[in-house]
Amino acid sequence: GFPGWTLCLPGLLAGAVAEDDPRLGGHIQEGTHGDIVLVGYACDEGVSRNGGRPGAKRGPEVFRERLARTGCMINMELGVDLSDITVSDAGDVRPDSLESGHEELQALVRQVTELGSQKEHHCCLVVGGGNDQSFPNASGLLEALGSDCHVCVINIDAHLDARPLKDGKVCAVPLSFLAWTWWYCHVLKAWT
Repeated sequence: GFPGWTLCLPGLLAGAVAEDDPRLGGHIQEGTHGDIVLVGYACDEGVSRNGGRPGAKRGPEVFRERLARTGCMINMELGVDLSDITVSDAGDVRPDSLESGHEELQALVRQVTELGSQKEHHCCLVVGGGNDQSFPNASGLLEALGSDCHVCVINIDAHLDARPLKDGKVCAVPLSFLAWTWWYCHVLKAWT
């Protein structure tokens, strides 16, 4: 390697970390008060209901396994030190049904967002599970921040689920439903 450079690849040399090379996993605390709060949505009922392959409910578990070995907290080359950022893990929503999961996730995202509203920088990071989590996730955020806020929702998925509703089902089209709900609440109601 080159002097001052550190090779930082997740999963490589797991467990062989020097004291002066802390990994992100050792920086995460339980709770909901971090600058970044991780929330897992361990559910793939929406995937199953839409004829998809189950297994997405393991997403939060696998994400945490990979995150624990991710480094580096300090990047000398770029002058970045992430050790000042607090990261919390609020645990997983593990619902009995899709509908109860959506309610639980929406409430938890709202709670985490309200707790963090006093901070200059705050982020709730939801890791699914099925993509159906996008609607309750964003709804909880919007409920906490109110209608006058400007927000950014980042959805990382294999494809953008912005198709029309099919047989009244939301779980396959959460971003389309979110956009329609926002439009209905903010545009149509203003005309009536």
